[in-house]
Amino acid sequence: MSSFATTEVCDAHASHLANGDLQALGPVFKTYGQCRAFSGPVCTLKVFEDNVLVGTILRPKGKEGF
Repeated sequence: MSSFATTEVCDAHASHLANGDLQALGPVFKTYGQCRAFSGPVCTLKVFEDNVLVGTILRPKGKEGF
């Protein structure tokens, strides 16, 4: 996987930032393991009180975590 800086992407696509088609996440993630980067869609779920059912659906069988 090639790496790139968020600033480079934002600079190259300023019009997409301005109209809301491109958004950048804040630096709220921590590295837990060997994977320092990823790509793909991101979504945030707001759940009432507990996320156990969400975890049950998303977690691969026989694995811990997501």
